[in-house]
Formats: sequence, structure tokens, C-alpha cells
Amino acid sequence: MSSAPTIGRIVHYRTYENERTAERCVPALVTQVLDRGEESLQFVGLAIHYPSGLMFDREVRHDENQDPATWHWPCVITEEDE
Repeated sequence: MSSAPTIGRIVHYRTYENERTAERCVPALVTQVLDRGEESLQFVGLAIHYPSGLMFDREVRHDENQDPATWHWPCVITEEDE
């Protein structure tokens, strides 16, 4: 998906791996879009929804390769994938 992030859109956030949890994707809500000139579509503020609670991050970088602590668009599931 190549559309621009906007406030209220649902994206996925790639978590860090630590001693308690494995690296994984969790849902996040875009709370702000940061204006950085050429990179304006790359950084957003997120409300990140973990199973144990809510976390906020004001500057999260976009990365479709899903590096830890970045956001990406949710995968599109087709009938062939089911």
C-alpha cells in the first residue's frame, strides 16, 4: 500500500524483542503525521495497542521491511492466502 498515513488510520507496529516478549506486530492508531519536508510521510505518532495495555510514541519511522520500533501497513489477505 502506498497511500499516505492520516490521523485515525490503523497500521501495524513492529515491537522489540526482549527478555519477556518475542518480536511481533501489534495494531496501532495514527495520532499525528509529522511534517519533515521530503520525509513527511515517513514519521507518525502512534497509540500502540499491546495485549497488556496502551503505549504512545510520538515519532515512529515507516519501514515496510519491519525493523523493530517501526510502523508498516497491514498485510492484505486475499482468498488465495486463506
